[in-house]
Order: sequence, then structure tokens, then C-alpha cells
Amino acid sequence: MLLAASAYPLALMAREILTGSLVAARYRFKPVYDSQAATIGGHQVSLLDDAVESSDSSGRIRGVVRIVIDGRVYDTMSNVEIRPSFKDANRYHGSIALVRFENAGGSDAHVAVVANAAVDPAVPRLPNGGYNFDYLRFRLITLGSDGHVSDETFFRKDRGTPAIRAALASFVSPTPMGYYSDLMMVWPSLLYPIAFPWASGLFGVICLWLAVRTRRRQTAVQ
Repeated sequence: MLLAASAYPLALMAREILTGSLVAARYRFKPVYDSQAATIGGHQVSLLDDAVESSDSSGRIRGVVRIVIDGRVYDTMSNVEIRPSFKDANRYHGSIALVRFENAGGSDAHVAVVANAAVDPAVPRLPNGGYNFDYLRFRLITLGSDGHVSDETFFRKDRGTPAIRAALASFVSPTPMGYYSDLMMVWPSLLYPIAFPWASGLFGVICLWLAVRTRRRQTAVQ
């Protein structure tokens, strides 16, 4: 019984660990922290807005951000939280980020505009009035070194297919986020995950082993 109860969360944890290892082995991620522009293979993507410069580091305003690729406005995003006193990654912190990524061997380089596109307004609120964050939308605009642009929007619940979605979306996610589930994103305690499911799973395996061993002895005696 203990083994059966522990099996599912242990399987989810194993999948998270395996997926994380595969992503780390395949990709190298290099977030752009010091600028609002990035160049790849002679092509450039920039994030621009018309917010008035401020010296107040705690200041926040809502505004429109232009996504400019090779000098042309590719698209705009409205209602973005802007921090006018910053000119680096903090300017759109939690809303939009620039992330360079490439294969582990250093080939197939890209730069991605990763955006938190908010919860789909068409999705009904939860009974308590809160948002259903399974339907939090993320947008990835990816510029390749050859100038090719790809653009996709997906829900948080679909972030793990393919896993690079979750890896990139984590840069603007409002909460810690796993590849498929958030079981490993909670603060560890004695109860979880030590007592359950690790210790309970181990105890279940021991009980199963003892039961099988006892059954074999009884069979041998007969």
C-alpha cells in the first residue's frame, strides 16, 4: 500500500530529474542580463518602449513594448510592467526576457524573446475567484542565426512538450516551475519529500521484498 501510494509522485520526480538532465546535456542557455538587445549571426532583436526615464528604482508603470527585429517592429506587447529606472534585464523583469541558447556543442545558436502573456481571459476563474494558472500563456519568439523567426504561444500546462519550452518559460514564470509538474519546486521539509514519498517508498519496497522472501521460504518448505 505504501509503495503504491508513493509510486506516482516518485515517478513524477524521476521524470523531472531525467528531463532536466537531458535538457542540460543538449542545450546551453545564456540569459541577456545587461541589455535589452541581442545579436545573433548578424541579426538583432531589441526590446523598446516609450517610458520616461526615472531615477526611482521602485517605480513601475504599465506600457507597450515593441519587439524589433533587424530594425523593423515585429510585434508589440501591451500592458507590460516596465521599470523605467533600469536599462537591463530588470526593466521588464517577470514579463519579457531575452535568452540566447545553443546546442551543447556550440552550434545552432538562437536568441529567444520569452514573454509572460498572462492567463487567457477566456478561461473561467476558479471557484475562489483566482486564476487557473494551468492556462497561463507563454510566448516564444525565436530568432535564428540565419534570420529565421519562429513564434509560438502555449499554456503552462503544455510547457513540457518539448521540454525546451519549460526551460525558456522559467525565465519569466511568476513561480518556480518544473518541466511537467511542480512537485520538486516546493520547499523541502521532514514530511515532504523525506517522509513521503522517499521514506514511504523505501519502506514499501522493503515490505514487498520481505513478503516475497517469506512466500518463497513457505513454498520451499511445502
